[in-house]
Amino acid sequence: MTLQQQAIMEVNLLSEEDLSQVIQFINFLRFTKSKESDAIDLQPDGKRYRTRGGFRGPVILADDFNETPDCFKEYM
Repeated sequence: MTLQQQAIMEVNLLSEEDLSQVIQFINFLRFTKSKESDAIDLQPDGKRYRTRGGFRGPVILADDFNETPDCFKEYM
């Protein structure tokens, strides 16, 4: 049995809601692999998906990153 045949057998057992999620995931896999250099990829259905590599390089955090902002101190 090929992988395609096995996938078809599994898909036939899914509910309509689950099948919709599988189709969205397949589209995500197909279209995000085509443009790995772009941070956001526009899909044929008009949705945008992030792709790998959008945030390359070092991340610089503020010196007070771990401090609680004044507006939240009353909740602590």
